[in-house]
Amino acid sequence: MKNIIVGTDESTESANAVRFAHRLAKSVSARLVMVESSKPTSTEHSPAELGDYESSVKERLAGWLAGKDAGGAEIVIVDVPARPALLGAANRTEADAVVIGSRQTEGFTKMGIGSLAHQLAHELECPLIVVPPTELAPTGNVVVGIDGSDASRVALQQAADMADALGGTAYAVYAIKDIYTTFNSAGYYGKEEQQARSEADEHADRVQFIERLGGRTEHILADVADEHGAEVIVVSARDRWSIGGLFLGEVPDHLLHEPPRPVMVIPHTVTEAALASEP
Repeated sequence: MKNIIVGTDESTESANAVRFAHRLAKSVSARLVMVESSKPTSTEHSPAELGDYESSVKERLAGWLAGKDAGGAEIVIVDVPARPALLGAANRTEADAVVIGSRQTEGFTKMGIGSLAHQLAHELECPLIVVPPTELAPTGNVVVGIDGSDASRVALQQAADMADALGGTAYAVYAIKDIYTTFNSAGYYGKEEQQARSEADEHADRVQFIERLGGRTEHILADVADEHGAEVIVVSARDRWSIGGLFLGEVPDHLLHEPPRPVMVIPHTVTEAALASEP
């Protein structure tokens, strides 16, 4: 990673996102760009007022990183809403990741469809990380959901690289749905299971494979993350679930809206670019 973008505002959710992004940037020796966005107003402000506003923003961000070296971090203050501000910054810097705080009140439906997180996950050309308000101990461990697909293979690579950078362990989790234990599955999930195991075996020197039965996949991932104190949960957005460009997939849709800990979603564009670059 070379450039990490983090969206900031006055919210407590934003504070933890800044601290997480700062730790990640330090771990991978990346440049951190903090983007403060606000709704545009029709009133012009004097240079003195703008100067005071910029000073207050910088003071707030420095306070959030109290006792931590923020050297090299760039602060960008823009008078536009968060979505275009973050997309613009990500494109300008060719960002490797965009970090935002979790907002469970945004969007509609129980999965928060239409929220800032879901919009960015569809439009970004780099991974999106959504951080909940609760700060976690820095273990370096990463949990990634895999299912034998090309998308999960890309997610596994990203998770293994992140765990290496953070100094932890990557746990690749394959969740078996309860329904397949109630009747003869005719080998349906067996093939996916074999592919998932094969994906994990490719990184056997730095990935631990976990197979878990029972419950929803997003709950299983959260449980495994709790067991191993993971700093990040990684999932991929699968194109076959993107109905009309609205849904990312059952698992990322739920985890983005109610992240139990930082959740990194690998968008379709990242998966497609990674697969296209393979020999």
